Amino acid sequence: MKEEKKIRQSNFELMRIISMILIIMWHLIFHGGLLETNPTKINIILELFILIGAVHVNSFILVTGYFQESKKINYKKVLSLIATSWFYRVFFLVIALLIGTFTISKLEIFNELLPIDMRDYWFINLYLVLYIISPYLNIIVSKINQQDFKRILIGGFIIFSIIPFITNNKTIANDGYTITNFCYLYLIGAYLKKFPIKESSYLKKYTQKKQRYLFLSIMIFFCLLNFIGYQLSKNIIGENEIINQMAINYCASYRAFSNPFIILQTIGYFLFFSTLTIKSKVINKVSTFTLEAYLIHENFYVLNIIYDIMKTRIWYQYGGTIVIGLTLIIPFLIFLLCVAVSTFRNKILQFIKKRKTYKKIKEIGKQYLTKISKNEMIKE
Repeated sequence: MKEEKKIRQSNFELMRIISMILIIMWHLIFHGGLLETNPTKINIILELFILIGAVHVNSFILVTGYFQESKKINYKKVLSLIATSWFYRVFFLVIALLIGTFTISKLEIFNELLPIDMRDYWFINLYLVLYIISPYLNIIVSKINQQDFKRILIGGFIIFSIIPFITNNKTIANDGYTITNFCYLYLIGAYLKKFPIKESSYLKKYTQKKQRYLFLSIMIFFCLLNFIGYQLSKNIIGENEIINQMAINYCASYRAFSNPFIILQTIGYFLFFSTLTIKSKVINKVSTFTLEAYLIHENFYVLNIIYDIMKTRIWYQYGGTIVIGLTLIIPFLIFLLCVAVSTFRNKILQFIKKRKTYKKIKEIGKQYLTKISKNEMIKE
């Protein structure tokens, strides 16, 4: 009897889609130089957009811990991730060479042809490391009781979030772009899976709808608290050395993924989606392209072409309403374009896989691997 195929939870798949669109918006604001060219009033709104979307990276890691906490490494997934990343780097390198608008050295070509390039796609590189060491984190998760798990998370929050935040990374360096932050978020996700907050004595008395509003309120509260703190910090920098240093530290870390407000905001964001009951094949299908959307739009050659075509640095000439509108609409359109590109790529791969030549090569590879494994068994 065949096992039923597991159906992905559409609520978390929707969260992945929204998080990727927020990532694109984040990149649009920074790579597009919107903060550098717009008036102060528009920048304040853009800074709010930044902090609303600051949960994006953290949410991907948190949901990984949630679903991976009791699983083993899937090496096919690792190889698929490396292969997909490598494909897009080489594909866009070839296009850039054909277009001829980029000055590309031989060393750059060599680096792009390597299966793994530590210069590009920082998220993918850290995610791979996290995924590979996840079984060791899972050992901790499986053996620890709830009280000790809480102590680890609270201690980690102080050491890897609060201290870097208030000291501007001078005591312990962690701006969120680190494997330390990824491991910590992974453990938060694993905790939420092993000890569901919704089943705690505090929340059991609330209906699912009330829990949803509660988690949404938590998300909004910490986002606004961080936003207000940042705006105040920008305006109180003055002659007082102590206040001045505190303000500088805040301004340096207001959007760091390890920022304590952003971590708490991410938890509220994740828990909000956990209360949704959605079943959608369309959402589940589209969410499979979120990773490729990142690989496409964040490619060095693509992002330079995109922002050159869109002329983001002169948007301010059309007025603040246009800037805000484009900042909200363009990320969605870029995401759809990336989905179209990745869909086309996958159609081509499916076509190739159906060819007899591919099947022969695959069979030869299997026979070769089987022969190697048999020889190793004989030696042992």
